[in-house]
Amino acid sequence: MKKFKGLMTSLSPHWATPKWLYDELNKEFNFDFDPCPLHNPDNIDGLNIEWKERNFVNPPYGREIYGWIKKCFTECLKGKLIVALIPARTDTRWFNEFILPFNGNYENDYMAWSAGLIDGEGCIFIKKDNPSAISKHKSVIHSLGLKVTMTDRETVLKLKEIFNCGHLTEYKKDNPKWKDALSWTCRSDDAVDVLKKIYRYSVTKKHEIFEALQFSLLPKGRSGRSLVDKDLLLKREEFYQLLRNLKISKDNHSTVETEIRFIKGRLKFGDSKNSAPFPSAIVVFRGKQ
Repeated sequence: MKKFKGLMTSLSPHWATPKWLYDELNKEFNFDFDPCPLHNPDNIDGLNIEWKERNFVNPPYGREIYGWIKKCFTECLKGKLIVALIPARTDTRWFNEFILPFNGNYENDYMAWSAGLIDGEGCIFIKKDNPSAISKHKSVIHSLGLKVTMTDRETVLKLKEIFNCGHLTEYKKDNPKWKDALSWTCRSDDAVDVLKKIYRYSVTKKHEIFEALQFSLLPKGRSGRSLVDKDLLLKREEFYQLLRNLKISKDNHSTVETEIRFIKGRLKFGDSKNSAPFPSAIVVFRGKQ
């Protein structure tokens, strides 16, 4: 076992799990799979295979860690258990995207109320605008959107007040037996911001929100009067079709709950005589059907 001097530098991203720690966790969780073993004679590609039901993972701590934490999250969406030994980097994008929002101590009544409302009455979509003969645009434009339409005006107005974005549209009904409706719509960055805030509370639209947020991570590319790269355009179209299919699908993914256990002191990894130069944490991802 090499002794690495750098704090998550390019020297090595690998830190071997202390045996005593693994034994304690295995006694509690009874693991049946490790998708990222330090010694990997079978050449397991943990990022591109299906994990088992009760998984332990000590991922590489370099730039690859984002992909591994995302994989923990997506496997958890299938109802699985994942226990991850990771650096306690609470300021990172992956920690704030896939761990913190789903922690049981993260409470916000307004977000829970909004998520329930959007689960029942909301529409998450990707708007697709094709260039026309008279349009100055040369490529198809895809944009993320979120819309809630209700006859209860006060509820829709409350949504707009909570998130302080989007616009309102009145729908007047011709038939006197029908009530007029009010619609709240937010687009692009505003839609992304709203979906991030309600993500952990959603139940029926959890999968749709997840894919919508993945769409938002695609490169912005060049749009409007310039041609969009073909590969990027293809990826946008895949998300467009995926969200359309999810609206009629009965595929109910589980919800996610995370438990964060910060480890006191600094761990000694592998056979190293010295403690690691960074704090560590155990994160338990639980998939709830």
